Amino acid sequence: MMEKIALLFPGQGSQFVGMGKILANESSEAKAIFDQAEALAPGLRSLCFEGPEETLRLTVNAQPAIFTVSMASYEAFKKLGHSIAFAAGHSVGEYGALAAAGVLPFKEAFLLVKKRGELMYQEGTKRPGTMAAILGLDSKTLLSICAEVTRDKIVEVANLNSPTQAVISGDPEAVRQAGDLAKARGAKRVLPLPVSGAFHSKLMEEAATKLGDELDRVPFKNAQFPVVANLTGRPSIEGSEIRELLKKQIRGQVLWEESIRNILSQGVSTFVEMEPGTILSGLVRSIDKNAKTLKLEELLGLARSL
Repeated sequence: MMEKIALLFPGQGSQFVGMGKILANESSEAKAIFDQAEALAPGLRSLCFEGPEETLRLTVNAQPAIFTVSMASYEAFKKLGHSIAFAAGHSVGEYGALAAAGVLPFKEAFLLVKKRGELMYQEGTKRPGTMAAILGLDSKTLLSICAEVTRDKIVEVANLNSPTQAVISGDPEAVRQAGDLAKARGAKRVLPLPVSGAFHSKLMEEAATKLGDELDRVPFKNAQFPVVANLTGRPSIEGSEIRELLKKQIRGQVLWEESIRNILSQGVSTFVEMEPGTILSGLVRSIDKNAKTLKLEELLGLARSL
């Protein structure tokens, strides 16, 4: 039996056609989550299971779809009876972590995620922006580059994911300039991301304000186990504090490396990544090569073999 488990909930970019289908077929608890989501957003189940991919990856669809698959994963995991020490979610994944911790009921969390995706997409159409992953450059140098470029345009470090990976976000030309400077100063690779806006930057300010109004309408309970916030990299339990952090989340930095290091410092030995994807498990291993990561199906397979 594992001593301390932290659950990880993935963010946008982890989606793929077929996600959750096997899980829904094998777990009645997971199927029930898809039934609830389908009632709130007809067609979502088919989009997850059958695609098409170009429709699934749209921000307005990807975010509620990922949230649904992650919560279906959590319900299947919960049946195994393991205790949970911490949870963390990357960007929109934070909503999955909070729903798992009982801060928000599924319906309210789903509707917030759906609204979040709509607002972020709308903001991206009003003021186009983009993002790029920077590999192999230290955060201090990258922050300096962004400060240099932003004399004219907006570009910010949006995600600090691991010692070797960060993401910048902002005006397309500013992101391009910052990427060129990053390569000139030692970055191994600069990868443009297929996104519809400059997420986690000042260009999401209006979307954050509108989402804040929605968050104020929903009751937030205290968490049943600590959830590490993107914005601070530290665990939170109090519902009112969590709401205020979420208000700033879509325009603020995702401190993923700091989040994982804080969880590790609490003696967590194992991370279990909810579906879909394996992106977060890879980031955990790049932060600490000794950390143990398990995908949900591996854990379910282990349980069936006992």
